[in-house]
Amino acid sequence: WKVQLHELELATMAAGSSFLPYQGKLLVESGPFQNTDEYIAKRIEEHTFNYGVEVVIPGMDTLPPLISDWFTSTSNCHYFAHLPVHKFIDLDFINNVIRKGKFTALSCSHVDTGDSIAIIPTGILYFSLMKDTYQQLGLNGKSSNFKGIDRFSKYYILQHQAKAFNIYQFKLYLHNFNAHNASTFFLPKVVQIDLRDPAIKSGSKLYNRINWCLTTNFDIKFNFLMSWIPDHDNQFRLESWLEGHKYSIKQCSSIRKHHENLSVPEITWSYPQGFVDGIEDKSCNISNFYEWLGALSCDIDSSVGSPDNFISTYTCPIPNFTVSNSITSRCLGFISTNQINNLVQDIRNRISWPEDIPWITVNVWGFHDSPVSWKGFEHNYFVCGDNNYTIVIFPGTSTIWYIFATSAYDSYS
Repeated sequence: WKVQLHELELATMAAGSSFLPYQGKLLVESGPFQNTDEYIAKRIEEHTFNYGVEVVIPGMDTLPPLISDWFTSTSNCHYFAHLPVHKFIDLDFINNVIRKGKFTALSCSHVDTGDSIAIIPTGILYFSLMKDTYQQLGLNGKSSNFKGIDRFSKYYILQHQAKAFNIYQFKLYLHNFNAHNASTFFLPKVVQIDLRDPAIKSGSKLYNRINWCLTTNFDIKFNFLMSWIPDHDNQFRLESWLEGHKYSIKQCSSIRKHHENLSVPEITWSYPQGFVDGIEDKSCNISNFYEWLGALSCDIDSSVGSPDNFISTYTCPIPNFTVSNSITSRCLGFISTNQINNLVQDIRNRISWPEDIPWITVNVWGFHDSPVSWKGFEHNYFVCGDNNYTIVIFPGTSTIWYIFATSAYDSYS
């Protein structure tokens, strides 16, 4: 079936068809809040799996030492290990790691084409499994909220687009691989195990059942990204638990860029919709501002935007102004929510910023293939696995903007 699907894709593209346009959601919360620090910490904790953090500061040519140290800190590291899943239900691990700290793990797999495993800091072990694997595991679960063809719809879309072409090959492919087969094969099952449940203990029927299913029926190894923040009095070493397995400690990579004479959107902290006293074009709206941030992250030059430019015709939204120096700094890896919260609090509370800095953004990118995203809700891939957010900080005020971008069918609340 894989060969048929690949050939169907090529034939569809050759016939001039393309995938349906991607649709996402851009949601915004703004204000001073009753307790802004608590609000920020809560929002950051809700989004567990993050692979990239970027800070954008217009009007500065160097990072303050405290922020620069964050990007180069040795604490920004994570574990990469090749493990069987039953390793996570070892009672020594549960009692010393899951119940005495914040442990996070994510399998290096594709959520739209195979099995995916994750553990969030609250101790929930998530399985997103294909039909055959789920039946092999033997634990109770539920069907995905996305009903297969919504979540794994790449080939489903191809079939419907192929029907528009009266080509014998397409009819043959559709006969061999129809929508029913696609939804049956790709329809995932979701299993959740609360590792902090008091019933997860030696000798209990629940633990014995889970242990037997994982060790006997599901002896599959995955590559995992992991991080752990132990409680202050916890002396347990994760390295000792990993002995006998292939693992390494990875340092997050850091990239820093300087920009000269950068055109920057003008935004007003009290008017996120871009209206100032009922007059448009006095402040850039959030949608255009967020698009500009994306262009900056992709190194798109928005200062020219010539209509005959082969690379890009994009220009900085209006109103805008030019700053002589700006800096962006990016960290890539497996980044914990604690690290992100420390960075944001450093920016907000521990640094005295020059008055001419209009705003600062912290952009966070989530893993496209994580089985869960915000608040532990199931993550959808569709044709794009976006689950990103941006915190806009206005120095000298208590106001922030929280902008989060999700794929079309993801849940947030």
